[in-house]
Amino acid sequence: MGKTNTTPTADPNQNAITDPAPEEKKAPEFTIARLREDCAKLFGVTSCVFDGATRSVDAKKTFTVEAMKTHIKEWMAKPAVPRNK
Repeated sequence: MGKTNTTPTADPNQNAITDPAPEEKKAPEFTIARLREDCAKLFGVTSCVFDGATRSVDAKKTFTVEAMKTHIKEWMAKPAVPRNK
């Protein structure tokens, strides 16, 4: 009898390289101080408006441009509250 070939046949799909699922790219985050530097260009507001909108925000936190844009729009939509003297 002849020798039988015991080498497994190659499955073309077995070693196929698959691209990993594309990672969702996270938007870069910036400090409030950095966003303030370009607030006119990024958000269309003056530094005074930006300061008012971020007055109660922790300065150590970081934000995406979109998150800060949303925060500023929400802040601007609130009615002004007069200070009690």
